[in-house]
Amino acid sequence: SKAQSYPLFFLDLGRINVLYNFINKNVRVGEPMKNLTFVLSILAAAMFVLASTSVMAVPPGKTVVFQDGKMGKVTFDGKVHADHGKKCSDCHPKLFPMKKGATKITFAQHTAGKETCFACHNGKVAFKAMGNCAKCHKK
Repeated sequence: SKAQSYPLFFLDLGRINVLYNFINKNVRVGEPMKNLTFVLSILAAAMFVLASTSVMAVPPGKTVVFQDGKMGKVTFDGKVHADHGKKCSDCHPKLFPMKKGATKITFAQHTAGKETCFACHNGKVAFKAMGNCAKCHKK
C-alpha cells in the first residue's frame, strides 16, 4: 500500500456543497417539525463524522510518513501497533497531540526514552530504538 499523509479534517468544500444541496431538496415548506427533525439529524450525523475523522489521524490501511529526519523518513503504521495490542489512547494525546506536525521528535528524546515513540520503544515494552535505526528510518 502506498504511504500517504492525511489531514485530520476530511470534510472539504465539495462535500459541504453536496450536503447543502441534499438539505435544500429535503426541507419542506409548511412542515416545521419535520424540517427541524431532519436538520437536527443531519447536524448530529455531521458532528459524528467530524468527531470520528479528527480521532482517526491514520485511517485503517494507511500510514503517516515523517519526512524531516536526517536519518531518513519514518513511516508510522497504526495497524502494526494495533496488531501488538496498542490502542490510539495509549499514545494520544499524552505522548502525541492529535494534530499533524505538532510533535517534533529529536535525537535527545531517543536517549531519554520517556517521550514520544521512546516511551515504549525502550527495549522493555517494544524494541529499543537506540541501535536499531533501520527498523524505523528508511532512506
